[in-house]
Amino acid sequence: AEGSARVLARELEPMRDEVAALLGRDWPGVTEVRVGFDHDEYEALSLPGGPPPEWAIALAYPRQNIVLFEAHSLTRPEGTQTLKHELVHVALGAFSDDWPRWFQEGLAMELTGERKWQLEQVATLTRAVTQHLVYDFDELSDGFPQSADAVDIAYAQSAAFVEFLRARHGSQAFNRLLERMAQGDHFEKAFGVAFSMPLSMEEDAFKRELPKRYPWWPLLLSGGTIVWALLSVLLTVGWVRRRREVKILRARQLELEIQY
Repeated sequence: AEGSARVLARELEPMRDEVAALLGRDWPGVTEVRVGFDHDEYEALSLPGGPPPEWAIALAYPRQNIVLFEAHSLTRPEGTQTLKHELVHVALGAFSDDWPRWFQEGLAMELTGERKWQLEQVATLTRAVTQHLVYDFDELSDGFPQSADAVDIAYAQSAAFVEFLRARHGSQAFNRLLERMAQGDHFEKAFGVAFSMPLSMEEDAFKRELPKRYPWWPLLLSGGTIVWALLSVLLTVGWVRRRREVKILRARQLELEIQY
């Protein structure tokens, strides 16, 4: 993995600086990034407690400040983004181990640019709102559902809520939240101090806006005809299915990371 390690050696420090800047603060210690050339070497570099899942190309061990990365994944379009995603998990884990799952994933998606897949997010949340499938966030605190449709909604909803909070309160509220969590507060207490509003009230405000932000009718009126809307939906089916698989794997991956 020497070639990949040399590439990462040039990219990792700027990447860490970027994540730290987005978070508003750096995390303590030196983050060790273990690079395996192929899956066998990647697996051999994992920490005791069981090998990584066959589908995982990267894995964070937040308590140990370690990221495990398979070199071959750098050739994939999402490879660098995946590594940055894991750095966000390491950073959050360095501040506290009391983060709800929805916040971890929502913030990681926002900071790494995954929230920019707006077409999929809009389609997923439109369906969730129309069919009354939106989750209460306490249902997404300890884990995400495993079915394909449900995990789609969980990820889209988490990313949309984090984006909603940043638009309403700005980055300073997130900085205060990280500071309070690093001081040992539980999440809901830290949230109330940082955002000057209980989490439950922000959740209620978010859910009240959902029908206005994600109504069903633009899907039908897009381009002026139902036919155009249907064609647009069909063109996104393959993309949505591929991203759904990634989301399911990432939900399982985070469950494994939390064990460490």
